[in-house]
Amino acid sequence: MKIKQLAHIVLYVRDLDASTAWYRDLFDMDLVGVAEGFRANFLSFGTRDHDLALFEKQDASGGEPQDLNHLAFEFDGSLDDYKAAYRRLKERGVEVTGTADHGVAYGIYMLDPDGHTVELYFSTLEPGADGPDAFRRAGVRADPIDIEAVVA
Repeated sequence: MKIKQLAHIVLYVRDLDASTAWYRDLFDMDLVGVAEGFRANFLSFGTRDHDLALFEKQDASGGEPQDLNHLAFEFDGSLDDYKAAYRRLKERGVEVTGTADHGVAYGIYMLDPDGHTVELYFSTLEPGADGPDAFRRAGVRADPIDIEAVVA
């Protein structure tokens, strides 16, 4: 399957407000989304819907430190190609852990051999659309979706 680019990275952080300010101030990023129900902020460099998401750690005790929530690769192809890629993942025995409609994209989540979560990200935005604005309008969401049933 062909990947267009790294779509975004999601990091766990100890202090959401401090980390958000650090990335905004240092890299001149825009805050484009704030999650409801859990502490998370979504930031953009101004072109894409989001380039970085910061999730505040809920419990820092015990176990290995966890800093990466997931990394996302943007799929390069049509919706039909994306559906075919989903079928190939399942046929190959890749552990698919979920699917989501993010309002600006579809996501297929899977585990790599070391247990890292990887998202195959399919943008649903029209070419030339204002990604940050579309993300603000859609809001932070991850609604479960049947990828096979999606109609363009």
